Amino acid sequence: MGIYIKTFILSFLISIGEISGQIGDMIYNPYNLWVVGEDKLLVNDIADKEQTLKLFNFSSGALEQAVRSGRGPGEVSSMAYKRSTRYSNGDILLWDSGGKRIMRYSEDLEYRTDLAAEGSVLGKIFQAALINDSTLLTVDFSEEVLKAWRIQDNKISDNSLLWSADRNEYKELSPLANFTLLQTLFFSNYEGGLYITFEYSSMVIGVNEDGIVFINDEPDNIPLPPNDEESEKSGRYSLPTMGKHPEGARDISATDKFVYVLLNGETISKMQQIRYMANFDALIEKTNHTKRLMIYDRLTGEFLREIELPLLARQAKVQNDYIFLLNTLDDRPMIKKYKLSDL
Repeated sequence: MGIYIKTFILSFLISIGEISGQIGDMIYNPYNLWVVGEDKLLVNDIADKEQTLKLFNFSSGALEQAVRSGRGPGEVSSMAYKRSTRYSNGDILLWDSGGKRIMRYSEDLEYRTDLAAEGSVLGKIFQAALINDSTLLTVDFSEEVLKAWRIQDNKISDNSLLWSADRNEYKELSPLANFTLLQTLFFSNYEGGLYITFEYSSMVIGVNEDGIVFINDEPDNIPLPPNDEESEKSGRYSLPTMGKHPEGARDISATDKFVYVLLNGETISKMQQIRYMANFDALIEKTNHTKRLMIYDRLTGEFLREIELPLLARQAKVQNDYIFLLNTLDDRPMIKKYKLSDL
């Protein structure tokens, strides 16, 4: 009987595509997760003030490299949000919002250089991500909210602007007059395309060095939260109050054929808020997790299908035919790997 039970459990795990491997006790409060190499994971651990960025080998669980917090060369802020995109050779471009710095690292997390922003560019940036090796997208608090720049001599400047997208000319982007929403974008780039989604919307945007290629919010059709008249008059904006607007994306990944979006899509009810009144942080953490993975055509943005994941996840990163899922609901953070074609 014991052999039968063990065989059944093993068969069940294989049937849902779970791959063995773990990172162990060296992650405390992971805020971001990126796949940066074959079975290598870059984790932004906001609870670790000494080693804020950590590079792990998923199969062995070994910590291979770390970046400490600070203001020195290659060091990063300990708390503020970060975004990562990739160069074609595997190098990492990191936007560190706390330090207002754009940094380049090798795939092994060795610091290479800062990417400079000159003139009037740097002070306005809320986000930065690579479109391709020579083109950077920035998100800033101006009417021309999205801007693409040619990277020249390892810098961008006022005279290297390629194109911009005016939020007044795209009704989907008009709510970005609320500058707090500029912190809520997620990015993934692949072979000359950059793909964007939002924490409070189901909208997916594809851009390249020539401009916006597509905008799609299907199938959930969750727009960005509209601005109310009082906020627009006073200029006092804030993130949406829980329960007043549906939750949106939690992560995005791009591969050769597809864009994958981890989507919540729910509106948190008053009943749920009352139930968690004594521990509201637990409700926020629960809200950050979902099992819904939406799949889009990478070139056209057409919605193709939805997959239910085997694990509630706050981040989902796809590489080849594998998906890494981050779950932080239990006492210890957990990252699991699954074969995507088995799901």
